[in-house]
Amino acid sequence: MSASNNYTETSRTINSGFLLNEQEFRRLIEIIIEQFEKIEDKSTPDFKFIIKNFNGFVIETHDLDFILKMENDGSSQIIDLEINSVSKSLQNTIIILFSNNFSDRTKEDKSIRYSIKSENRDWAMISSSLIDDRLNKININNKAFTFTRRLLLSLTTLLMIGMLTYLMFNLNSIETKNVNTLKVLKNLEFKLNHNENINFVKALIEVERSKINNNQDIAFFGKTKYFMWVIIPFLFIMTFFDSVKKIIIKYFPNRIFYWGDYIDKYDKIIKRRNIFIGFVFITLFISIVVNLFSNFLWAQIVK
Repeated sequence: MSASNNYTETSRTINSGFLLNEQEFRRLIEIIIEQFEKIEDKSTPDFKFIIKNFNGFVIETHDLDFILKMENDGSSQIIDLEINSVSKSLQNTIIILFSNNFSDRTKEDKSIRYSIKSENRDWAMISSSLIDDRLNKININNKAFTFTRRLLLSLTTLLMIGMLTYLMFNLNSIETKNVNTLKVLKNLEFKLNHNENINFVKALIEVERSKINNNQDIAFFGKTKYFMWVIIPFLFIMTFFDSVKKIIIKYFPNRIFYWGDYIDKYDKIIKRRNIFIGFVFITLFISIVVNLFSNFLWAQIVK
């Protein structure tokens, strides 16, 4: 009879984002080392770091300083970083994966994923708790990115619903106008059949007015400018949705390996984003103030 091999395995995934800088990276490694020292009499675990760059190049190293000295920009930008730590006895492992899952070069769908495996249940649970605490400090929930992405999707949905509602409303309106025209004609026919006096000029005007209303509704459903306000933004967003999404991802990053040349790049992105958002809000504020002031002046002139 073969001996059984029992162990505890715990895991967790996080998908709200992270900002992993050198200080937090080193602190996370220190916690892992401290936990392994507790279980194997101060025995340092074997570390292997697996890095995947934007160009698809994969690097495996045991040197933490080598990672922190990497260029980390352009084709060498890090999109996946796996921390693989194993005890000397091979019975305890801690694996943590950070992934920039908004890059199309990675197959990982979660931003942070970790797993802990050990024959010692208490050690596995305590290690999980400590790593959770550290990851919560590294984890960021970029509310600006989330809000912008949801706003874009909501706007697209509302435009689709608005367009369909508008079309249904105007098609129904056309049908109603046709019914009204038929009523006018039947009324005239009834009066003619009963030899009633008819003001033919007035009747002709009434029929022609009804036809004109129908023709206006058919020609882009009447109020053309209102229809175009619905259809143009809808078509624009549907056509350039992927491009808009890429721009949003670029200027609202929340999967960040914050070391190397990417530090300067990230700071410039945030600065440009803040300038643009400030410009939009200032322009919007000025336009509202000018509009209110012009309405006030017009009201004074009318009085």
